[in-house]
Amino acid sequence: MKIIPRIGMSDVRFGMTQDEIKTIVGEAEEIATDDCGDGDKSVAWYYWSRGYSFSFHSGVQWRMDTIEVSGASASIEDSFLVGKDSSQLMDFLRTNNLEGHVKESGLVYVEKWDMNFWIEDGKVDSIQWSVPIGDDDNELWPSA
Repeated sequence: MKIIPRIGMSDVRFGMTQDEIKTIVGEAEEIATDDCGDGDKSVAWYYWSRGYSFSFHSGVQWRMDTIEVSGASASIEDSFLVGKDSSQLMDFLRTNNLEGHVKESGLVYVEKWDMNFWIEDGKVDSIQWSVPIGDDDNELWPSA
């Protein structure tokens, strides 16, 4: 699967509905709901055997707005980063002229891509990214 920063993953794009996602990747292996507070709710679809999940939020009319991958087959800019050590991640970021900010122990954030790299035991455990938000605080949904 190919990670496309600010857009989505392979054929899945931010802003797709649950029905559109289901048509592309099929039924989720697990579905979890969460109350985010202030009346906002979220639903996460987990595809454990494939190593990814999609999240949908009521605040954006249940459109898909977050992806997380933990499978080693996920590539970004032709690099496979899940399972690599944190120094390899930082080398990748430097090579691609990206600035990674260590937000807290176990998290490297890349603002340009609105992407989190979660580190566990010194290795990239998962990658999470969301639809970008514009200066007006509205989602910048990718065009079809």
